[in-house]
Amino acid sequence: MTCRKQHKREVIALALACACFALICSAEEAVPVHTVIEQFPRRMDVNLQQNILAFATGNKIYVYDLETGDRLWWKPTNYKGKHYNAAFGNDYVVLFSEDAFVVLEKTTGNELWREEMSRWQRIEYAWFEPDSNLLRMRCEGSQALYNLDTRQGYRVPLEKDARYTGLMPDGVTLYTYKGKIEDPPPSNFDALFWQPGARQPTKRFTLESSGELLIRGMAGNVFLVSNFLYKRNPEHILRGYDKDTGEMAREFPTALAETMSQYACWAQTG
Repeated sequence: MTCRKQHKREVIALALACACFALICSAEEAVPVHTVIEQFPRRMDVNLQQNILAFATGNKIYVYDLETGDRLWWKPTNYKGKHYNAAFGNDYVVLFSEDAFVVLEKTTGNELWREEMSRWQRIEYAWFEPDSNLLRMRCEGSQALYNLDTRQGYRVPLEKDARYTGLMPDGVTLYTYKGKIEDPPPSNFDALFWQPGARQPTKRFTLESSGELLIRGMAGNVFLVSNFLYKRNPEHILRGYDKDTGEMAREFPTALAETMSQYACWAQTG
C-alpha cells in the first residue's frame, strides 16, 4: 500500500509539472511565445514526505499538494521593482537578491523573516544543501552557511569557487577537495572537512592519481571517485573511498563507470 501511494505521488508530481505547460499551450487564445517560455520551471523541488511539489518560473513560485493536485499557494518573485531568485529547502523557500534574502514557510508561503546583507557581503548565488534547511551562499570573496532552523549564520573558510563540495551524512559537516590549480594529470586532492564554528577546515586524507580524478559525491559512507587514465587505451575506473580514512573501499564494474559517463548529471559533481 505504501509503495502504491508513493507511486501515485510521483505520477501526480510529473503530471503537475507537465500541466504548467499544457494549460498555457491549450488555451483557446493565442499565447505569446515569451509567455510560454516564462512558465518553464527554473527550479523544482519534489518532497514525497510532505506531499509537496514546488517550482519557480521566471517571475513566480508555485506550490502544489501531491495528494490532491491542488495549488497550495503562489507568489511573484518580483518585489518593489526588484527580482528575486528562489531556493527550496526541506521546510523553507528562500527568495534572494544580491542584498537580502526572504524566508517563506514552504507549506503556506507565509513570510517568516527577512535578512539584509551588509554592503561588503553581496549574494552572488544561494542554494540549499540536499534534504536540509542549510542555506549555502556564495558571496563576494567568500562563502556563507545559514542554518534556517536556528537562524545562525557562519562564514565558511573554504575557497569561494571550490569545485567539489557538499554535505556529509551527519547533516552538519561540509567537505571540499582542494587540488592544484593547473589542469591534471596527474591529480592530487586534499580532502578538507569543516563544521560550523570552526576557524579552519581539517585535512583527513589525500587522493592521488597519475591520471585525472573526478569527485562524484557521497554515496552512503564512501566518496564516489572516477579515475581517468590516459594511456594508449584510455581507462575509466570508478571507486569508492572511505569518508574518514580515504582508503579504497570498493572498485565498481567497468560497465557501471562507462554508463555513468554517458549521463550529464554524472559529468561533474560540486
